[in-house]
Amino acid sequence: MTVSEGRLEHSLPQDNLEFPFVINGKWKPASCNPVQHVAVIIPFRNREEHINILLKSIIPILVKQKVLFQIFVAEQYGNQTFNKGRVMNAAFLEVSKMSDFDCFIFHDVDLIPEDDRIIYLCDDRPKHMSHSVDILEYKLPYQCLVGGVIAFPQADFIALNGYSNLYWGWGAEDDDMSYR
Repeated sequence: MTVSEGRLEHSLPQDNLEFPFVINGKWKPASCNPVQHVAVIIPFRNREEHINILLKSIIPILVKQKVLFQIFVAEQYGNQTFNKGRVMNAAFLEVSKMSDFDCFIFHDVDLIPEDDRIIYLCDDRPKHMSHSVDILEYKLPYQCLVGGVIAFPQADFIALNGYSNLYWGWGAEDDDMSYR
């Protein structure tokens, strides 16, 4: 989605998806009553190839796991330096207005699920989902990792006051969150 003059606009048309049963990024299992309503927020900028690979990878896993989900691609408006923290915070606020989501999963666009046994749901506290592999196969050694793919119960994200809005360019907002 793109936030422009206070309006949400779909930045990727529905016909880009190869999953006709997913409407506006949303799917609900018919065979069960899901435990959580999950918002998957993907901060995005100029990575069309990555978003297509990610969506083709993640949607079948979410459907297989029978997760009630809606995927949001959050894109920063304009050509200013990217601020991933602000993009994720703005997406959280806007998505929270749209529906009652229990779980918010922030998912880097350049990471794809490596193992479908990692469940895309929230636990009772934030959890790093260390199941993804970088599309570019670039890895960094971290003692405490909060970046990449992380699931937040709504109350925890609010209690942490979201990501810092101070970091421009790539990185540091994840490290800041890990300290908190």
